[in-house]
Amino acid sequence: MSRKPDPNLGYRMRIQTVNGYRYVASTILSFTNRSTKPYYKPVYWGTIDEDLKFHPNTRFFMLEPEERTKFIFPEDWDLSLLKQQAQPH
Repeated sequence: MSRKPDPNLGYRMRIQTVNGYRYVASTILSFTNRSTKPYYKPVYWGTIDEDLKFHPNTRFFMLEPEERTKFIFPEDWDLSLLKQQAQPH
């Protein structure tokens, strides 16, 4: 019996290793192909530095503000750059 898919999978941020670089922030999108087998694709939303500070990329800022608020970030991540970008200049 298989596990039920996580409904928050597409919004839960995580650290992923890509080409030896460990600090990439991503979520996982779930798809179903023609044979109804699920497969998963990472979506990259920015980077994480050594101090766990989240640096959002352009894709993240292209989202509507309502969509950005749906992301679930780990508690130990520093999101100060998001707060700076959200304030009007």
